[in-house]
Amino acid sequence: FPGLFEILGIPNNGASVAGGALSMDKYRQRGILISEGIDVPKYVGIELENWKLNQVKVVERIEQALGYPFMVKPSREGSSTALCKLRKRDEIEKAFDNAFKYDNIILAEEVLEGMELTTLVYGLDDEVKALPPSELLKEGDFLTAEEKFLPGGARMITPPRLPEEAIEKIREVSIKVFKSLGLKIYSRIDSFWIEGRGVVVLEPNNPPAMTPSTALWLQAAEVGFNTTKFLDELINI
Repeated sequence: FPGLFEILGIPNNGASVAGGALSMDKYRQRGILISEGIDVPKYVGIELENWKLNQVKVVERIEQALGYPFMVKPSREGSSTALCKLRKRDEIEKAFDNAFKYDNIILAEEVLEGMELTTLVYGLDDEVKALPPSELLKEGDFLTAEEKFLPGGARMITPPRLPEEAIEKIREVSIKVFKSLGLKIYSRIDSFWIEGRGVVVLEPNNPPAMTPSTALWLQAAEVGFNTTKFLDELINI
């Protein structure tokens, strides 16, 4: 849609054509973020054809790079689609087959232990700001789609239970991600805060959800916006 709007000359709140594509493609996105000095989870990208031809070598590579447990996810999906945590070798084939239903590139990724966060970044060109981040609470190994979006399912604390200097670092890194990927108008940057390591970026969300339970509204309220005023802000941008 952003590409169509650009061709037709229609102002829109999309992420930009390139930014939107990179936001959906975690495999290629992470190469850019690493080149910008942004910490991301350790990962191994697996292409479907390579998996079909070299399963033993792929498994050995993952075990050497990540060990167990590790996460698996499609590169170009969101909302926790086909996401799972693998604890031993005999779980790999089933999890990979499921992830490959959604994409021909999947990621094996280190398990992050720390505080999971999300931060709304908004603006255009040099006028980019980050709202106070939210700490995300989960029941299991990862946040499910229900915990992210359903009223009563999402549990979050805004601002997070961290020192002010850590919160400012999270906002700073989130803005850097926004600019590095060529994003515009607004985006939600998911990350972890890990003691001794700092901010580890999972991915941006474009466009971020606007369900009643999304962290966006809590973060906006922290700096004095109600729902209508913040929507006005995005429209003005």
